Amino acid sequence: MAQKSSLSSSLSIKLCFTFMLAFLAFSATANPRPAHKEIKMTLYQQDISPGAPNATGIVVAGPTNLAFGSIVVVDDRVTERASNNSRQVGRIQGIYVTASRDSQSINVYYSLTFTTGAFNGSTLEIQGRSLKLGKVREFSITGGTGKFRFATGYATFETIFLDLTTNYNIARINLTVVCVCY
Repeated sequence: MAQKSSLSSSLSIKLCFTFMLAFLAFSATANPRPAHKEIKMTLYQQDISPGAPNATGIVVAGPTNLAFGSIVVVDDRVTERASNNSRQVGRIQGIYVTASRDSQSINVYYSLTFTTGAFNGSTLEIQGRSLKLGKVREFSITGGTGKFRFATGYATFETIFLDLTTNYNIARINLTVVCVCY
């Protein structure tokens, strides 16, 4: 009798283990893990700084000369190429704050919204600190929506054209984005 009970118990354990393995295998195929994909792209920010006619950035608080405490709201065109006549692919909208007492650094909080192409309607959230006049300014990509859900990565902004008489400048934006792709 003890042998029969031991055999029955062993069979129950094996059967339970088999069902558990089948359940785990089914769960893994029913809900595949999304793939992480790295996307690199280069875009161009067309900026008309505060104080210029048709400015795409305005000082909304603090000193108007962009000194410590200035808060600037921006709505800049983003294009495929450096030329102002290049096709627009999105907009950078957000704020930056002159955050150092010596007025040399800013903190940036931008949403890059794509308005055309494969990423139309998707956004990337860009934020961080940089020197105002740094040659290359690097920021974190902290999130995104649409095709960029769960995005992370970094963005570099490099001023490639600056006209101090019109306050017009162009920045090359190099984006390295890692996101979840379904």
